[in-house]
Order: sequence, then C-alpha cells, then structure tokens
Amino acid sequence: MITRYSHPFFYSHPVIGHPTLCFHNGATDGFVWDYKTERERYTDRSETWQLVQEIHREITKDNNRLVYSHKWEVGDFIVADNLALAHQASPESQLPVSEVGLRILHRTAVEGKWRPRKDRRSG
Repeated sequence: MITRYSHPFFYSHPVIGHPTLCFHNGATDGFVWDYKTERERYTDRSETWQLVQEIHREITKDNNRLVYSHKWEVGDFIVADNLALAHQASPESQLPVSEVGLRILHRTAVEGKWRPRKDRRSG
C-alpha cells in the first residue's frame, strides 16, 4: 500500500548533491521495490518492521558513530537541514517531568522548494 506520501529511499540532495537517505524511523508504513515497474512489490507489516529495525541498527552501530546527540543548555538554538537529517527525542526526555524537568521544544518549519525524488540520472 502506498500512503499519501511516498519518497525514494535514497536521493541526491537538491542543493548540495550528496546522496541522502529519506527515511522516517517512526512512521514508515512500508517499502516498495521496483516502483512503477512490472516487478513492483510492497512489503507487508512484518517485512517493513524487520527492514526498519535493520536500518536503525545500521544507523546506530559502532557506538552511534552516525548519530549526533545534543546536550541542551539554556539558550541553545539549532538550525538543521531537514532534507538530510533524522531526528528523535532521546529516551530520557520521555521520563517524568519530576525527574528530568519540563521539556519545551519550539519548532518552526519553512516550506521548501524541493521534495525528495529519485535522481533520474542514477537510474
């Protein structure tokens, strides 16, 4: 099943051209192999879950080598490239307010010019 939004798993970043992964760790409904071809195939829930777990393991292996973890301090301000960034709250941020204090996050999103799309040149 293709949901309202579908994106290529890998695409070329529209500004800097680097290979970029387009993946939502918490809200991926499925994967499509050979999209819009005779061999098109959709993953079921079990296969999707297995793939998501495998991707997560690859991202976090080698002691989270690919993960940046920010230690927030009062006044911190981060600007991030959402076309090439995965983000999630750390597990400890979900602890009771009495243990970790109140977590307040203000987020601003700016509508961009580009949606992730398969680089036609790479096949």
